Amino acid sequence: MRDYFIFQYEDTVSSKEKLKVTVLFVHQTKVISQNSLAQELNHFFQEHSITDKLVVIVPKYLDQDSLEFFKTSRDITFQRVPGKSADYFEKCLMIYEYDSDGSFRLEKTVKLTPQRRSKLTPMRRSKLTP
Repeated sequence: MRDYFIFQYEDTVSSKEKLKVTVLFVHQTKVISQNSLAQELNHFFQEHSITDKLVVIVPKYLDQDSLEFFKTSRDITFQRVPGKSADYFEKCLMIYEYDSDGSFRLEKTVKLTPQRRSKLTPMRRSKLTP
């Protein structure tokens, strides 16, 4: 069963280059399982290639723990994205939050240093994945 809307498109309007973009749209108030989200992304990327940008669109009402799946524990969430480089998320990941009026706000993404990654990943894995 698919719980998320994931698609790709070629952006020829807002970019001078033809950028390929993957969009992950989340509508739930809570992501129940980081593992099932990662598996759904894995299934998608078995049929699609990595793109120039990865855009995650989340509702303002998404709980904070679920939002962290796309920020501090993104290495776990997107672990099965094929061909990503070590700095892919710093360069390509964009997280937008939408509200009930349909307004979008770009979330500030967290730049993970190796020290921060090693401290957060085990904690997030044990706390958030069933």
